[in-house]
Amino acid sequence: MSSIHSRLTKEETFYIKRIEGLYQKAARIQRTLFTPFVSPQILANLTSLEKSNELDINIFRINPFAEQVIMAFVPKGMLVSDEEYPVEVLEIKVSSPSMITHRDVLGSLTGLGIKRELIGDIFLDETGIFIVVTDQMVSFLKDNLLMIGRHHVTLEETNIERVKMIEPKGEDRVIAAASKRLDLLISKTFNLSRSKSQLLFGQGKVKCNHLVMNHYKREMTEGDLLSVRGSGRFKLLEELGTTRKGNIQLKIRVFK
Repeated sequence: MSSIHSRLTKEETFYIKRIEGLYQKAARIQRTLFTPFVSPQILANLTSLEKSNELDINIFRINPFAEQVIMAFVPKGMLVSDEEYPVEVLEIKVSSPSMITHRDVLGSLTGLGIKRELIGDIFLDETGIFIVVTDQMVSFLKDNLLMIGRHHVTLEETNIERVKMIEPKGEDRVIAAASKRLDLLISKTFNLSRSKSQLLFGQGKVKCNHLVMNHYKREMTEGDLLSVRGSGRFKLLEELGTTRKGNIQLKIRVFK
């Protein structure tokens, strides 16, 4: 944890303290309270909450590929349903959706001066372009997000179910490796040397299941999602067997 914590910015450190304060308030008033969106980096550093058992901590992730989550601090004996989380989904309506990229949307949102914690993940697929937001941002975005790049857009609220199962487009491949170690699979998937793959961990560029990885010797398991900043991400689907040379054959899905 300490090596992750050392890479936090002042803003991230302050945000962690805010979340800790919210937890303490929920414990004091014995009422369920919700955080804004929490990034994997912040989530991994909330070590003080791991040691406390005053409240139950629930985590809402709208989609298996979503990085941003919302936490609920729930008094013991109480339950919270998905419908209670302060999350809404906005669909971007534009004449040429194929011309809009994830970077375009994020850039336009940033240009409005919106705090990152109020915006969740952005999803694009053949059915549309969607932004996950806290409920307090809906009216502001509908009134102010009028352009993305050179494209005029409008925003409409839509059912949260529209994004729950969206999966990025990917290509299935079969690779052979001596083991399922992270550095080895990164090397095989992205055609990098082992030494360069290992350096990525020290630079904080590797995440497994949305959490920053510091140790390249950890092995992947089926269903793990690995992302490498600057290269891409892939999911380990299944182990197919071994080659004549004793290497493991693995089926992976590389996302574009």
